Formats: sequence, structure tokens, C-alpha cells
Amino acid sequence: FETRGRPVDAVLRDVNAADFTFDDPGWSKLSPPALEMVRLLLCRDSRERPVLEEVLQHQFCGAALQEAVPCTRDDSLKDSDYDKA
Repeated sequence: FETRGRPVDAVLRDVNAADFTFDDPGWSKLSPPALEMVRLLLCRDSRERPVLEEVLQHQFCGAALQEAVPCTRDDSLKDSDYDKA
């Protein structure tokens, strides 16, 4: 894998220690809430990582879900929709 000139063992030590930085220019494209979500998901201790419900309630995911699935009360299924299925 690509190590950008760093020794592989040094990169693996950083990964094992969960010592991440977001200095690469590619990370600048992400919003602060997105970066926070990445940090939370990369937490080394699984007990400290958010569970699915917490992820979905996070500011980043909440905004993304609203964009992806705009749902109004009129869009919800009605009893008559079940009869058609």
C-alpha cells in the first residue's frame, strides 16, 4: 500500500495506535462534522466508537439523510398502501 515515503512499519504503528492526522489536502474537502464522524469511527477502542443509532443521530449523518431522503408526512405509507401490496 502507499506510504508516501514513510517506512511501512511506522505507518502500521500509527494505525495500531490510532494516531491519525487529516493533513492531506484530500481531507480539506470534508466538512468539520464529516471529519468529526471519521475521527469517532476510527477510535481504536470499539467501546468508545459510536453505535449505529449514535452515528445516524450525528450532525453529519442527519444532514446527509435529510438530503438523500426528503420525507414529509404526506410521503409516509398509509393503511391503504399495505392493501395494494
